[in-house]
Amino acid sequence: MGRRRLKKKYRRALWAILGGIVAIILISTCAKHCKRVEPEPEPIIPSNYFPTIRNLKGQFNDLNPLHVEAGLKYGLKEAPKDREEVKADKLVLIEDNKYYVVDELTHSVPYLCKSGSLLLDELGRNFCDSLKAKNILPVRFKVTSVLRTKADVEKLRRAGNVNASPNSSHCYGCTFDIAWASWDLPERYNATWDQYRGVLAEVLRDEQKAGRCYVKYEYKESCFHITSRIDPRHPDR
Repeated sequence: MGRRRLKKKYRRALWAILGGIVAIILISTCAKHCKRVEPEPEPIIPSNYFPTIRNLKGQFNDLNPLHVEAGLKYGLKEAPKDREEVKADKLVLIEDNKYYVVDELTHSVPYLCKSGSLLLDELGRNFCDSLKAKNILPVRFKVTSVLRTKADVEKLRRAGNVNASPNSSHCYGCTFDIAWASWDLPERYNATWDQYRGVLAEVLRDEQKAGRCYVKYEYKESCFHITSRIDPRHPDR
C-alpha cells in the first residue's frame, strides 16, 4: 500500500510552520549570544599620509658644542654632583602625563630646568595636535634620558658608554632624549611606528627652524637628542 501524500495546501502550511519554528530558534540563539555586543568602529587608516623619514641624520645634525652652549645659557652653570644636589637646585620634576611617559631611567634623573621643561611640554602638545589633524589616533612618546649628574656620567664612563662625555649637554638641565623606535601604544592605534616617527620629526623640524631647540638624530641610541633654546624669562619669543 503506497504512502498517502498530503494535499498541496497542507504541505505549504506545514512548511510555513517549520520555517517559523526555525526562524524563532535562530532569533533566540542570536539574541542570547549577541545581546549588548556592539561592533567596534573601524579605525581611520591614514593611508594617504606617509610622513618622510628619509635622511633624518642629515636633517637633525646639531653637534654637541651647540647643545652645551644652549645648556649653559638657559640651564645650570655646572652639573650637579649627585641626586641630593639636584633636589636642592629646585628643578622641574618630569613625570608621565597625557602627552608623554618617562621611561625607566638608569643613568639620569627626571628633572629639567624651566627652559627644558617648557620645550618638552610644547613638543608633547604639538605632537598630539599634529596626530589629531592627520586623523591618526594618539600615542605618547617616551622620554628616555634627562638630567645627568656627575655621578651618572662617571657611572656611564666606567660602563664604556661612548656618549658619556664629561661635557655632555645632559648635565645642564635643558637636554632630553625622545625615543623614535618605541612608543607608549594604547589598545587601539592606526599608524605604523615609522609614521609616528615621521610626525614627531615634523614637529621637531618646526621647532628647530623657529630657533627654539637643537636636535641630533642618534641612530645607535634610537632617539632624538634635543636641547631647549627657550629663554625661560621670555618663553614666547
